[in-house]
Amino acid sequence: DLPASAVDEVKRRTDETGFTCDEITGRTLEIRNGRVMRRNAASSTVIKNMFNSGELDAVIINSAGSTGIDLHAGSRFADQRPRILMELQAPADILRKVQGHGRVNRYDQVEDPEIWSFLSGLPIETRLAAMENAKLRRLSANTTSNRDAAILVRGIPDLINPVGDIVCS
Repeated sequence: DLPASAVDEVKRRTDETGFTCDEITGRTLEIRNGRVMRRNAASSTVIKNMFNSGELDAVIINSAGSTGIDLHAGSRFADQRPRILMELQAPADILRKVQGHGRVNRYDQVEDPEIWSFLSGLPIETRLAAMENAKLRRLSANTTSNRDAAILVRGIPDLINPVGDIVCS
């Protein structure tokens, strides 16, 4: 019962709820109605413009759409609904994660975005999220002199320190 493509499953379920959805992923094939088909992919600029005008309710992006695309509730866009970024799989490189979050968190926004990170709760995933938070804290401390950052995954214990090493051992 596992879907062959997570992107296609998310798009299918989004469409079933009555919301419109497209993707900026660089994929050329997709699974529709159980069949592999060639995508009629619009350019990323067309999809971005449709989203910012309100013609699309949701956009799925991967690394192909993680830089240079404005998807925020900007003052110059027709659709100024608050944005929600749902991060299903965080990139291993922390700077790519920051870049991806920057698609919905820009300088001329009229509404702050919500960013949701989905984790399974498995210990290895929790450890990876804690390591990611440690990197984000160092990055934030270097740029703002503050270890707290809006991009931190909340609810993850800070175990990446000498005390955490003792607790884990």
